[in-house]
Amino acid sequence: MDIDQLISLTDGYSGADIDELCDRVKEQPLIDSIKSDSIINITMNDFKYALKSVRSSVDKESLK
Repeated sequence: MDIDQLISLTDGYSGADIDELCDRVKEQPLIDSIKSDSIINITMNDFKYALKSVRSSVDKESLK
């Protein structure tokens, strides 16, 4: 997993936004893990998919 890319993709996200992102990221791998009775690793693709639905709640003016 490319941490620098993840940092770039979440630039401007609040702690709460990142918490929500992590909750969304783990959903499908957890379901797949339960169904297959095996460990499913979280990948960058899981983060990219979750980022489609989790946006920054902080506006640009607040970041200044």
